[in-house]
Amino acid sequence: MKGYYAKENFKNAVSYADKVLLNSKIENSIKSDAQIIIARSAIKTDNESKARTSYKEVEKIASGELKAEALYYNAFLKIKMEIIEFPIKLYNNWPLTMVLINIGQQKV
Repeated sequence: MKGYYAKENFKNAVSYADKVLLNSKIENSIKSDAQIIIARSAIKTDNESKARTSYKEVEKIASGELKAEALYYNAFLKIKMEIIEFPIKLYNNWPLTMVLINIGQQKV
């Protein structure tokens, strides 16, 4: 799994990590390694949804550097999503936005 990731063979890295996670008897350190491979591969392949899901799992079970990485990417992906969603919300409320702008520009 780590070898595939190191060689940038993300499809096989994720496939192997998924197989590792099927084993219910593995330790949390191995689970977090598998989840981090999935999350990092997802970031590299622009699959932010899968990255978000995997990093949330890592955050629950990992400690140390892996937990710090998960916290960082969870915050990064959340802020990135908010930056993307704000213009959409603004556009969807365009008539309301224009009314508010016009009210703000009126002289009393």
